[in-house]
Amino acid sequence: SLNSVKALDASAHRFLVPFARTLEELDFSFNQISFVNDTFFADFARLRLISLRGNRVKGLGDLVLNSVHLDTLDLAHNLIEHVGQLRFVGHSANNNLMNISLEHNRLRSVPTISGSLASLGVLNLSDNALEFGGNKRKKGFFAASQYSFPIGQLCLANNSLHTRDFGLLRFLNASTRHVAQLDLARNRNLDLYF
Repeated sequence: SLNSVKALDASAHRFLVPFARTLEELDFSFNQISFVNDTFFADFARLRLISLRGNRVKGLGDLVLNSVHLDTLDLAHNLIEHVGQLRFVGHSANNNLMNISLEHNRLRSVPTISGSLASLGVLNLSDNALEFGGNKRKKGFFAASQYSFPIGQLCLANNSLHTRDFGLLRFLNASTRHVAQLDLARNRNLDLYF
């Protein structure tokens, strides 16, 4: 942390790969990272924590994560506008990932999460620019059914979500099967009555 690492590329990977069998935490918080190679974390099978908090990452492609022990993936406080996919290839149906933090970014859509996860504790997407498809009666950006695993808490606070957004309404209807707790606080245009 607090170094001047600018990229998680092949060069950084070559430096760390000798430790791949023993490393349990990779904390790159508060650096100047703007690029992350999609397969950078694929060789690290024992990681419990990956933190890129407080960097300059603008986007992620299809990020491959290969640790059955991973508890926390912290991508908060960056400049992320798009995440292609978070692929958990090392997880089995018994694995529980506790926390994916993507708050305080510039995301306009929810990332696809694939792999065999038994559950996800918290998916924090607060303080972004999320949209669910606008006022048009077309399919929104997010199909809640894309997640076949339960999510303990889904945080969508402070995203300027709007009640007339049909994609959001479809999402809320579909998500009740998978989400135990839904945080919609501080969305000024959201008037929901139950």
